[in-house]
Amino acid sequence: MEAILPKWEEEGGWYKKCEICWYHYMQGIQHPNSLRCWKLGIPYSAIKDLKAAIILIKNIIKEIPNSTYKYMKFQGLLKPFTKGIIILYFEKKEDMDLFIKRFKEEAKDLVKDAGFLEKIFYKFAVNTDEIENKFYFRRGCPEYDFKFGSWRKWEKYEK
Repeated sequence: MEAILPKWEEEGGWYKKCEICWYHYMQGIQHPNSLRCWKLGIPYSAIKDLKAAIILIKNIIKEIPNSTYKYMKFQGLLKPFTKGIIILYFEKKEDMDLFIKRFKEEAKDLVKDAGFLEKIFYKFAVNTDEIENKFYFRRGCPEYDFKFGSWRKWEKYEK
């Protein structure tokens, strides 16, 4: 399977949170981690300079508690729809909004509108909401929508 799916490059890692959440998902239980998991995607087609964007993301993320990111260049079946994506994880929507505000201010020369096919892919296949043709967000993993209903209708969870 690793030959088909390339490895994610990541910083900080939410691996333990995701592992616990996924275990419960497989048992048919929605773990509270999914309720406080805000994922923000920035498709590669919306980024002019990936290395510079990663450096900037790393600097902004340092100042937002309990947040991290990962990124991957896609190959195989997904490549016609998306070149790759940076996914950022936040525990609160407010933290995600703060990141977007800072990133937009500091990355004006690094971002552009995402490609048309990626817009369609992330909107429908991943079930995200779009922000300014550059960012796509949702709560929890897309698979959760099949067992627990649309993430847009999940209860609010405050830690």
